[in-house]
Amino acid sequence: MLDVYSFLWKGKLDQHIHHKKLPVLKNRAGKFYKFPRYNEDGERGSPVMKKGRQGEWNLVGLGAQNISESETGVLRMSWVADELCREVGVCSDSKPPPPPPKPTAPPRVETTTMPAATKKAEPKKTKKPEPPPVNQVPITVKPITPATKPKPTVAAGKLTKAENLRRLLTCGKTPIDTPSDNSTSVEIKKWPDWAWGARTNGQNGAGTALTTRISPRHVLTSSQVVMHDNTTWRWNSERVKKCKTGRVNLNVPREVLDKLVFKYLISRAVILDYCKMDERMWNATQGVMIMELKKDANESFPCLADNSTDGVYTKGKELDVYSLYGKYKKNMNHRKLKLTGDHTKFLIFNRYHEDGQRGGQIMDNVNGRWTLVGLGAGGTSEKSVAFRISALQESLCEETGTTELIPKELSTTSSKTPEAPSPPPTPPLEPSTEAPPPPASPARRGEDEEADEDYEMYLKRKKEKEEAEMYENEDTDILISKDFFDDGTRPQLWITLFIIAFLVFL
Repeated sequence: MLDVYSFLWKGKLDQHIHHKKLPVLKNRAGKFYKFPRYNEDGERGSPVMKKGRQGEWNLVGLGAQNISESETGVLRMSWVADELCREVGVCSDSKPPPPPPKPTAPPRVETTTMPAATKKAEPKKTKKPEPPPVNQVPITVKPITPATKPKPTVAAGKLTKAENLRRLLTCGKTPIDTPSDNSTSVEIKKWPDWAWGARTNGQNGAGTALTTRISPRHVLTSSQVVMHDNTTWRWNSERVKKCKTGRVNLNVPREVLDKLVFKYLISRAVILDYCKMDERMWNATQGVMIMELKKDANESFPCLADNSTDGVYTKGKELDVYSLYGKYKKNMNHRKLKLTGDHTKFLIFNRYHEDGQRGGQIMDNVNGRWTLVGLGAGGTSEKSVAFRISALQESLCEETGTTELIPKELSTTSSKTPEAPSPPPTPPLEPSTEAPPPPASPARRGEDEEADEDYEMYLKRKKEKEEAEMYENEDTDILISKDFFDDGTRPQLWITLFIIAFLVFL
């Protein structure tokens, strides 16, 4: 018979601990004791006790689980004795400490009196001559100012080289649903695990956009999730502060992120190229926002198109287009559309989007791997546009670490560089009595260090070139104008009509 305790909970103010003595049904050596059924459904953790020979109480089991309708199983503590000893130091073979010694009376010490000794007179002390004063020279100590730590130039959650390599090896392998065979939209039944919706709380669905996870902890979406087209924050309608001098991307404030409704917790977010984007361009497309997760998500993600694919995604290329629809933007549909125009930074389609519909994925299956080619950005009354992922390659690399292992420009440049001709032979020098100096050993550097320097120079050149030509006024005027999204035949038509009229009146 063992003492069994159980906890009975019938309400917040009706809780009881019950005790009973029960026989062990099967006392074979094993992981569990078996008792007649005594626990309720979901009741676990109740102790089973046994009184020792010297009156001490021993915990012999911890219950309980339902083995059957008539039996309750209790975990034997002896079964986990080794784990308890290793993890918390509670070992069954440890001996109790010895009892403290009983107090004893102090030993008797016999004292004997000695005759007082007569003290001899101490000799007189002679004063030592004082040393001459020393001229003290004042010393001024200048305080040492501690060196200031350099500010980090990369994002805290940027992928390491190993993580990025793992991303390149595993991306795009999960199949996704493509129910439509043409431009007619069809609702998908199963969302990809890398796609989700995001919005600001209290907006009744306004500003909701699709999101795309591109690494274990980075997500792409539209900036309309947190901002209106008139550059005010959605959660409080306050005007967005102007960017500091030299800034390109805009960091989203913490109080804005706290208002997001999303599947994961967000540690930070940044809006790409916000500080240098033209106002008219912003009103038409807004921008791309990167959200960084607090914890990595163990789910799949698509591959990313790079600048080597710019010649592939041109006019006439058919792509898989996804978008949100419905009153509260809770449904996701799919269609196949062909590109109707060419642009260095945008993919252009005939209009398919609804007002306020951004963040949808533009996908392509490249050799069996699903690749994110563009991100829906809205458009005009006649055309729909999407941000080219390849045009964001450098910005994504700087903020997230999602980059190619070897920059293509560096590899092609180095392969095409001709070898320098060997220098002509030099005449022998006159003999010298002095020994020549030993040759200096070349400084050895690791491959990673050399690659880092080359890649930093590559990024610097690309960034300077991009800043000089991106979003110029002329380019913006063309993009926002009515004729930008046509196929380029409209000016030629006017010229043809003018020539015909001129010939007729001759």
